[in-house]
Amino acid sequence: MANETKFIAPGGQNLTQYFHRAIIGPNLEPNVVYYYRVGNDITLSTLFFCTAFDGTAVWSPHIALYGDMGNVNAKSIPRLQRETQAGMYDMIIHVGDLAYNMASDNGRVGNEFMEQIEPIAAYVPYMTCPGNHEWFDDKNMTTYKAHFSMPEERSDDHVTSDLFFSFDVGPIHFISVSTEYLYNESSVVNGALIQ
Repeated sequence: MANETKFIAPGGQNLTQYFHRAIIGPNLEPNVVYYYRVGNDITLSTLFFCTAFDGTAVWSPHIALYGDMGNVNAKSIPRLQRETQAGMYDMIIHVGDLAYNMASDNGRVGNEFMEQIEPIAAYVPYMTCPGNHEWFDDKNMTTYKAHFSMPEERSDDHVTSDLFFSFDVGPIHFISVSTEYLYNESSVVNGALIQ
């Protein structure tokens, strides 16, 4: 079963969304395919699968890394879907500017993007970090934070949760730092950083 979170999209129309999150693990066997569904007692997702990372010391992960992908004219999505389904990638990292403003049109732009990215994100780890467009229509990035859970999410830190984190994949240590958090007018008052 998944944890369900209610989210009301910014924009004035009070569109309500429900997000379901579940953790697969923690003790996964390397290279084993796991099948899963996410949902609650009322509704469940379709059946998805993922393969646990190879745990050997010589493993070299295959990662697709990109940024700036909107849900309009995202010509690389079909190729990423095909290659993900074919097992070419162990992980996808999307470094900012998801959907080009997920909060736009009362959150509808973000919903359309998530539907497009599902055939990728449901089968391999799909990690994100925020860019300037996550801040553009939603100054505190609530839409971005509602859609994504990152490895170091801290429930007691609602300001920076999901904006700064790190994780390991095989021999690689990734660090994600939000450049937007410290460089927007809501973070600075009279020249002083709000912490």
